Amino acid sequence: MSVRPTGRVTYITVIVLAALATVVVWNINAAIRDYLPVDLTILLYAIWAIGALAVIISFVRHKVEVIEVRDTGIHFKGGIFNTKNTHIPFHKVDNVRVNRSFVQRMFMVGELCIDTAGTTQLEIQMGDIPNSQLGKLSAAIHEGVSRAHKGKEE
Repeated sequence: MSVRPTGRVTYITVIVLAALATVVVWNINAAIRDYLPVDLTILLYAIWAIGALAVIISFVRHKVEVIEVRDTGIHFKGGIFNTKNTHIPFHKVDNVRVNRSFVQRMFMVGELCIDTAGTTQLEIQMGDIPNSQLGKLSAAIHEGVSRAHKGKEE
């Protein structure tokens, strides 16, 4: 099973924030036009450029990050400039957590966090995973961990 993040939350957030910033800057520009000879449209262009950059980064992230559940364990591949390839055998998985904030629930996505024993930080963390795939991914990981622990006991 292979899962990639969506950019859903980033796309909508950028659109809403750019629209709000446009309205605010437009109103400020209209209010100060009589008092100061300053045109704030350059600020709008900068806001839109930053929003476009955020959307592009999110799109590229969607293309390069992937979590795969294989027979041997969990494999994570990601990163644009600094790539990361992580393979965790099922018997080393200590904790699998699914987080869904209020905003993530609104956009029907969640975050998967995987801990291993002996580390102080998360081994794998990926957000913006669609709920339909998140449930299947979590179930597949729990099944693999169960199989690994049953095999250890025998």
